[in-house]
Amino acid sequence: MVDIDPQKLYGKGLSPADVSNAVNAQNVILPAGTQKIGDREYNVRLNSSPELLETLNDLPIKQVNGAMVYIRDVAHVRDGFAVQTNIVSQNRVRSALLTVLKSASASTLDIIKRVKEALPRIQSTLPKELEVSQLFDQSLFVRAAINGVLRDRCVSHRVDDSAFSRQLAQHSRRCDVHSPFDPVLDHRPRRARRDAEYHDTGRARARGWDPGR
Repeated sequence: MVDIDPQKLYGKGLSPADVSNAVNAQNVILPAGTQKIGDREYNVRLNSSPELLETLNDLPIKQVNGAMVYIRDVAHVRDGFAVQTNIVSQNRVRSALLTVLKSASASTLDIIKRVKEALPRIQSTLPKELEVSQLFDQSLFVRAAINGVLRDRCVSHRVDDSAFSRQLAQHSRRCDVHSPFDPVLDHRPRRARRDAEYHDTGRARARGWDPGR
């Protein structure tokens, strides 16, 4: 952590960005190529990170009015952590929140299903005094969105035949494991697709463009 003194920083005509840039530029470990020794080739890295934390206070920032300004002149570097700005509590008991994020290509329903299956195994490796519970489940919103899209398509196109009802049930079962949106977009009823194409053609002709030309 770098604790900046705003008054000293202002007196030197510097900004917090100057301090940040100085630390980032002089506290780095960079690859420098390879070195072949005998029949082996080793990766070589340039270590510009100070061995002692206090040494970071001696890093130069920039020259002001002919004098070099160091980190120690406007700030202090220490081994610490950021000031806590929020807390987590459940039923008035202090807790720790662990958020599970997924990549864009992954299925929300699949990830949450696998996390729930892994929780009992994880719990068995933890102290008995530590209680693990689920607070938020985003799959509820995903399932609601899927059902809403399916209902909207059925109502907007007035498709209520038994064949489509069976197809709708099949899509709902597929959405429990795999990507929730593929069945809706790729398996629309033929009647609904023809209606959509008809409306699109009508709007195009109203603008003076005939798709049949």
